[in-house]
Amino acid sequence: MELRAGGCFCERLKDGRSVQHLQVVYAAPGEGLRLRGALGPLQMEGVDGTLSWTLKPAEGGTSLTQSYVVGGYIRSGMEQWHPGSTGSSTSSCNA
Repeated sequence: MELRAGGCFCERLKDGRSVQHLQVVYAAPGEGLRLRGALGPLQMEGVDGTLSWTLKPAEGGTSLTQSYVVGGYIRSGMEQWHPGSTGSSTSSCNA
């Protein structure tokens, strides 16, 4: 994947098929990265998502925060995908 706007997080499969998982919309070395698209089975629904990583200096290292925010229409409703989901997920760690 090229870490520049327009870069593709894509996969080539053995039988000649291919998948575009996400596309880079923001790349700032040392600061963060944002990718847009629907992952996995969400590609079959009317949704779009933004997967983000944000880097910030922290005592003794770097703080990394990841979030995946999805919005749109899911035919069977969001509860099927993740009970109690709000359409977003965030996690962080220090390294």
